Amino acid sequence: MYFTSLELLNFGLYKGLQKIDFPSPTVDQRITLVGGLNGRGKTTIIEAIFLVLFGPRSIRYLQDERISYSEFLRRHTNKSSLDQEAAITLNLNLGDTGDSLKIRRFWRITDSGVNDGFAVYKNGQEDRYLAESWDYYVEEIIPLGIARFFFFDSEKIAQIADEESYEKVKESIQVLLGINTIEKLIEDMKKLIKRNTVTRLNSEMECYDKDLAILNLQLDELEKDIASSVLSLGRLRRELGFSQNKLEEYEQEFWNRGGNFGLKKEEVVKEKELLIDELSIKNQTMQDLICRSSTPLLLCNNLLNLTFNQVQQDEKVRSAKNSYKLINELKEILYKSVELHDNQMIILDFLKTVQNQYAASAEDNSKLSISPASQLLLESLVVNIEKEKNFSHTLINEIKNIENRISQIEMQLNFQSESSDSQSIWHSMKQLHQQITILKTQISNEETQQQTLLNKKASIENQQVVLLREEISKHQSDEENDRSVKYASITLSVMNEFKIRLQQHRVKELGKQIFECFSFIAQKQKMIQRIDIDSESLDMKLVDYSGGELLKSQLSAGEKQIFAISILWGLAKCSGYQLPVIVDTPLGRLDSHHRSTFVKRYLPFASQQVIVLSTDEEIAGQYYDLIKSHVNSRFILEYDEQEKTTSIVRGYFGGHYHDN
Repeated sequence: MYFTSLELLNFGLYKGLQKIDFPSPTVDQRITLVGGLNGRGKTTIIEAIFLVLFGPRSIRYLQDERISYSEFLRRHTNKSSLDQEAAITLNLNLGDTGDSLKIRRFWRITDSGVNDGFAVYKNGQEDRYLAESWDYYVEEIIPLGIARFFFFDSEKIAQIADEESYEKVKESIQVLLGINTIEKLIEDMKKLIKRNTVTRLNSEMECYDKDLAILNLQLDELEKDIASSVLSLGRLRRELGFSQNKLEEYEQEFWNRGGNFGLKKEEVVKEKELLIDELSIKNQTMQDLICRSSTPLLLCNNLLNLTFNQVQQDEKVRSAKNSYKLINELKEILYKSVELHDNQMIILDFLKTVQNQYAASAEDNSKLSISPASQLLLESLVVNIEKEKNFSHTLINEIKNIENRISQIEMQLNFQSESSDSQSIWHSMKQLHQQITILKTQISNEETQQQTLLNKKASIENQQVVLLREEISKHQSDEENDRSVKYASITLSVMNEFKIRLQQHRVKELGKQIFECFSFIAQKQKMIQRIDIDSESLDMKLVDYSGGELLKSQLSAGEKQIFAISILWGLAKCSGYQLPVIVDTPLGRLDSHHRSTFVKRYLPFASQQVIVLSTDEEIAGQYYDLIKSHVNSRFILEYDEQEKTTSIVRGYFGGHYHDN
């Protein structure tokens, strides 16, 4: 199926008759571009298609608030139109049969209300029967539950990758898998069993099994409790989503205001004051060191060391001269006082050796002549100067470190807000964390309670079946009624089993399709190896390269949007419907890498007809060049500031293009 034209008469921003003619798509050229700035009516085109196809049933898909159908029509009638008449006309080709349909919804705003009408033309001839049965027929060609996979806002659908929003996708998956149809049949079987049971109670009260009546009453109470639990669970999940979004805003604000540093600002200020005090003490110590009488000698430390070495050398020369004389006197005494023998010769040789050593030193002349007391003072001075030198180096490094730390603290303080702001946000975050924990606990408890109720309901239903079978065996005379109950019970069991098996089979195929779509668009085969979908809960699990689970929260914003697109694409493929794809705000918040892969790998292959509603910052420039060979037609939404209306003309951003 593909659309051939869309006409808007005084609908939304579009004043007068505005029309888009969609060329017949080919294998190579299947993309139609509709460009418009924000607020110029791109989303209105999707709303118009939903409205013309599904009428009042489309309201819950188009509006967050619950308004009446007539109020919706009133709000979407162009206020500048004089006659207050509006209409939407969609022409489409059914493809396989070659039949063409023209679907037209029209209305007029009057003082008493809104008068609306609906008409369908098949192959150019009005078909009133088809118009009367349109709600049934359209579910055959474009089911409302499936249409959202084909007509969507790319930016908004990124939310379905989130845990809470994914719960809504489960409903669509059930529609896609046909589970809702089976469940409807199961409910019908239950009603049939219940109705026949009541009939029997009325006609043969004395034979009825009172236990069966009691079970019916219990079942009614359980259904009320389950309905109440579903409402409560929905409310809790909405509150949880709101709290999580609010927490995310606070966390962003908290880090913008300095994060933990903002909380510790008072401590940091106090640390700065202590550092300033410590710096003052160090500086005073440095000044005292500079003022010492010996400090100037640090400037000539090398000369002082040379002087000290020379004094030591001179002292050595003086000692050699004195020792040389003393050894001569000892030798004379040794020659005169004792006879020579071996030991005395050894002593004499030793004295001669020592004397020769001193003789060499004694020949040098001393250059400095200072007293022994002065030598001691000089030695003490050299030792102290070395200590002061080391101390001064250590002190300088400590002062530099303190000054650097003070500078860092001042720089941080200059960029931070008041500590009270961070503390206020921190307290709000703590309260939200507590609130989220409470809500999660309440949700878990509610889910447990709901599951308990469902188990009880299933148990009672099984008891009903058993009792009914027993009852049937007791009352063979009421054959027709019993046969109905019997076959309804058998059908109930079979459909329950069929539902389980169908779900197991289809979710496996759905997981495979979504994985293939994600791998094809994102080109990250190494990121995940498959996607598993639980056949009962329909929970989706991304299995990474190591076999572990990759949480959806671990995906980047761009990957989430690509993943959400892949879910829709996979669902569309599994649906088996060949419908046009309409993408509003296609690139949303994608980064440049994901934009390129999305444009190249999704848009040309999304369906046999792809209608892209783009701003000038999306499909333009390099991204337009990537798909221009696939484009069959281009339109631009021109806005009149004075009239506050939009017109549809041929062309596109950056100039005029010739359509092929």
